[in-house]
Amino acid sequence: MITVNQAHHALIARLALAVCLIVMLLGLGGVRGAYALPANPTVSDEAIEANWNSLDDDHKKIAQDVVSAAQAQGFSKEAAAAIAGNFWRESGFSLDAQNPSSGACGLYQALGSRRTSLLAKNGVNSCSGLKADKTMEAAIEDGRLEWVGWKTTASIYPSMAQYALTDADKYGVKGATVPSGEDKFDNVDAFKKTDNWYFATWIWMTNWEAPGGAEAGFMKRVSYTATILKKVNGGSVSSSSKSAASSDGAGGGIKDDWELPGMPKKPSITEGQAVSLAEGSQLSQQQKDNLYDILAQRELESQSAIDRWVAVTCSVFGVLLIAWAVMQFAGLAVSLVSPQLHAYRLVMLGNLEYAPTPEEATSDKYVTLKGAIGIAVATLIMAALLLTAALQDAITSLLSYFIS
Repeated sequence: MITVNQAHHALIARLALAVCLIVMLLGLGGVRGAYALPANPTVSDEAIEANWNSLDDDHKKIAQDVVSAAQAQGFSKEAAAAIAGNFWRESGFSLDAQNPSSGACGLYQALGSRRTSLLAKNGVNSCSGLKADKTMEAAIEDGRLEWVGWKTTASIYPSMAQYALTDADKYGVKGATVPSGEDKFDNVDAFKKTDNWYFATWIWMTNWEAPGGAEAGFMKRVSYTATILKKVNGGSVSSSSKSAASSDGAGGGIKDDWELPGMPKKPSITEGQAVSLAEGSQLSQQQKDNLYDILAQRELESQSAIDRWVAVTCSVFGVLLIAWAVMQFAGLAVSLVSPQLHAYRLVMLGNLEYAPTPEEATSDKYVTLKGAIGIAVATLIMAALLLTAALQDAITSLLSYFIS
């Protein structure tokens, strides 16, 4: 026959198990990653009209092609507009745009390996003959795409934030705020599905384009993104012009820079010649900016590796603690019904034993029902903390501080 006391204990055990399961589901359901991203601002109709009218029909058609290519790859209309807005700022939607100083070319002004990949994707040997759809494919296949799911790296953020709202009135932007250094999409899919075109414009600029802070022109990019949303947005653009020049059909694969027309010849450095590296004072502003971008990108990769390690480690320990708390409640429930099995002692690895009454708790190795529930709840609290973004970000910041 079950006594009132036994029924009371069984009820408490069931309630404790229910609480444990709810907390576990919340933890596994993704406590981490609930960020309140900055709200989309407004951009005046006058600014949008002025932006759109600054493009000729050829460039309007290219804008349409970029958006269509991005949406075909699964990007939302807002994410596609954010990418197009950045491309507009980089090249004015000129497919063959080339920087005479750095050699950067194309819609997103590709340099180095990105330039090589861009040309290869388009099947050309120079910046002439690039196509919007192939350019978009090259951008999506670029290794930096993963970075749009990360926070703005600590070294880039201050300069970006400093100039973020510069010329907001000039480009008709109202209600814009500076994104936080902690704001982020948790992954590429979150970026692709977003309806927050403002933050998508920011994170593509900081993490994918990575321009210098002063010349980034974030408000201009925002104004351009809003223009794309209103004027293109997957709709038709009246134009009969071609979106890109045709390739000259030159074969022979991808040539080295010095083999391209108009480029300097390959320097001949013979044996015995000393190669002296330039000091910082001897670098041009463009060279300093390029060096800064390279260093910033390396730090961004390093920062992301720390973020991932902390997130995985904390999540693993958090889930293990939840599992242990479940086992504590289960062992306690069994001990309430069948004390002779010593299930709670087994769960606690022989360190603690359940005592049905305070009188039976004859040493520190015994706990009452209240004490056992308290230990399990404390375990759950520790697990929940490990699964929260706030603690993980605090640990990441601390590690980054000591590593740097």
